[in-house]
Amino acid sequence: MKNKFNYGLIGKKLTHSFSPFIHNEFFKAQGIAGEYKLYEFDRDDIENKLQYFDDIGVIGINVTIPYKQDVMKFIDEISEEVKSIGAVNTIKFKDGKSTGYNTDYLGIKETFIINNVTVKEKKVIILGTGGASKAVIACLEDMGVRDIVLISRNPDSVISTYKVDSYENLHRYNSYEILINTTPVGMFPIIDVSPIEEKYIKGREFIFDLIYNPSRTRFLQYAMKNGVKCSNGLYMLVIQGLKSEEIWNEIIIPPDAVKEIFDICLKEKNSEKNIVLIGMPGSGKSTIGRIMSGKLGLKLIDCDEMIEKKAGKSISEIFKDGEDYFRNIEEEVLKEISMEKRCIISTGGGAIKREENIFSMKYNGTIYFIDRDVDKIYNDIQGNNHRPLVEKKEQLVKLYNERKDIYEEVCDFLIDNNGNIDDTINSIMREEGKV
Repeated sequence: MKNKFNYGLIGKKLTHSFSPFIHNEFFKAQGIAGEYKLYEFDRDDIENKLQYFDDIGVIGINVTIPYKQDVMKFIDEISEEVKSIGAVNTIKFKDGKSTGYNTDYLGIKETFIINNVTVKEKKVIILGTGGASKAVIACLEDMGVRDIVLISRNPDSVISTYKVDSYENLHRYNSYEILINTTPVGMFPIIDVSPIEEKYIKGREFIFDLIYNPSRTRFLQYAMKNGVKCSNGLYMLVIQGLKSEEIWNEIIIPPDAVKEIFDICLKEKNSEKNIVLIGMPGSGKSTIGRIMSGKLGLKLIDCDEMIEKKAGKSISEIFKDGEDYFRNIEEEVLKEISMEKRCIISTGGGAIKREENIFSMKYNGTIYFIDRDVDKIYNDIQGNNHRPLVEKKEQLVKLYNERKDIYEEVCDFLIDNNGNIDDTINSIMREEGKV
């Protein structure tokens, strides 16, 4: 028997997808007994899969990378916006017929609006030339863009009314105010890359990365580091998903309901983030992490313990082979940890010395600088021979002065730990919305 409440997402790799959560929240809000599934398959299976969905009574399917253009040849009809955009992200099955739509356009437009970004008369660089870029182009045109340049790995193979250039020639477009990434570069699970170098991001007015997992891609971290306004693709994802539901169920979702569902989705995404503790050796990171782990029921990851396990010896013994040796292991460990979710991570005092470590901590983490007076730290750690860089007070003071500015620059929140440790923990938990 056909189940008229089946919906789903098709693509090549979907383990990162947040779409089921969005649609399930919509079903709960609307009282719909819907089920939204993920369907991974290869390009050669598209035609058969679309027929299968129709046969089993699926009402609607979303389409993501890399099939937004491929599906068009297997759809009975396409909407007006698809005719102008040239890509499909939403398919509706009704009365034995499939119709393709594009709701990415609306998600993109609303992202500019919510970020108070004016597109009119601006010059825009778009990285990538796939289906997502086509929706971006259509949106920019309707919003009055002045000029667009498309950047492609294979510019000679791209047909467009706009200029198509290579990544090697990005320096030619330094005057372009807005930069948009429509490629999957930097998306989970290969998160330690950016589609372009940091130097090409400096001085822009707005950076938009359509990726939403991780929350802070390296591309976006470059923007944040240089004070450039930026946004990931979460708001776009929610808006396009709800617009798909409007098409499938032939309804209008009121703005207040849209906001409510987005707020729920944002809260859920934030709850997936790691709590990352940084600060001086002896500042209380390990103790705070252990107590919070018990209170919140979250896994605790102590970076120093992982480093010791990986090296097969103690921190002090590792340092005998040189600090660089230790830092190399630390970098490897933090890269591994960056893939985690919903963990409390206690880092070593010098983890912020390498930029790669900062990227790793920020991909999916909220960073808390645990700040404690040097005198108190020294009194706490006297006689502790497991901290090779702070055996003397002068060393401790020197390290603190060298690192304090970096801690403050890197962190999302500065937490004072000079009083009662329960107050310190409550300060973190308030920022996390746990109290």
